[in-house]
Amino acid sequence: MNSDFALMPAIPLFFTIYGLVAIKIMKAKPNSSVTVLLAVKMLKILLSLGVILVYIIMEGENSTAFLLSYLAYFVIYLVFETWMLSTINKKTKINNE
Repeated sequence: MNSDFALMPAIPLFFTIYGLVAIKIMKAKPNSSVTVLLAVKMLKILLSLGVILVYIIMEGENSTAFLLSYLAYFVIYLVFETWMLSTINKKTKINNE
């Protein structure tokens, strides 16, 4: 079995776990600002770059399929996470008023 396909389920699992942690962080801090939201996004980008770097070092030239899949999941989860966190942020601001 090709190692690209063996690691494909790990991509959505990584983003799902990170997304759940980000949502818990936003819910735990009801007065969170845009700065906290941007910090969560920046941490996601740095973790993603770390995962990509480790994979490229381990696999080298056989990493194209993994990287394209990772990019697709990254964009999908980025849109979903932005929508979810902004919804949570709006609800907490409405409840606090």
